[in-house]
Amino acid sequence: MIDAHAHLSAPSISGTLFEVVAGLLKGGLSRVINGGVDPDDWTRQLEISKTYPDFIGTAAGIHPWTVRDRNENEIKLMFDRLRAEVGLFDLIGEVGLDFYKDKSPEQKAKQLKWCNAQLDLAISLEKAVILHVVKAHDVMLGLLNEHRRIRGVIHGFNGGRELAYEYARRGFLISVGSRFLRNKSSKDLLWLKDMPFVIESDLPRYQTTVFEAKNMTDEWLGDLGFSAKKLADAFGVSQAKIWELSDANVSSIISGTKYPA
Repeated sequence: MIDAHAHLSAPSISGTLFEVVAGLLKGGLSRVINGGVDPDDWTRQLEISKTYPDFIGTAAGIHPWTVRDRNENEIKLMFDRLRAEVGLFDLIGEVGLDFYKDKSPEQKAKQLKWCNAQLDLAISLEKAVILHVVKAHDVMLGLLNEHRRIRGVIHGFNGGRELAYEYARRGFLISVGSRFLRNKSSKDLLWLKDMPFVIESDLPRYQTTVFEAKNMTDEWLGDLGFSAKKLADAFGVSQAKIWELSDANVSSIISGTKYPA
């Protein structure tokens, strides 16, 4: 079982990291793919990967929230470091656009600038990307039309079949979690069977909250188990089959191979 998107490097579990990882491994999780946020996060990921090289999939990126909240000089310094260190990571991300809180022309231009820079970097290094997109799918799909040799994962997907298809045909995996699946019927989810889907937890969600290890582990495994069962019921297959498909898709994007048929 591979968690396609999480935040194992979140400060909220730094004090109980060993216990959390032990619990996740005992519960059957074999790997966690991280989403990168900022340079401090990248540093924590690299430190964790020294202890758990086969368990953590690393990603370095300047999250759109970071772009939103930092000034241009700060972001330029981050990007210079990203360009220098990105070879140490499996993926580039989280990269993207988030216009939920600020839709001003200035903010949109700022996010577009640094999203483009990171996509260009990914293409130059032939690395897959993790996309974070909120209230900006039309703009992102347009950017991907201009970056045709890129592939990756659309994290936290929360759209419908048509939108998923547009990402899939551009070489992106559709990453879904419990927040997307929770209120949908089996009929509502059947279309995902034809998509290159992966399962994510996006945990811990609230990085400023300190979690007790067992509670965090239980929530993490329960969240992933819920999503696998929801998809298994919708597709009429076993949960083991769901994990087989999801894990193969995650592995394909990390290794750079084509998606399984």
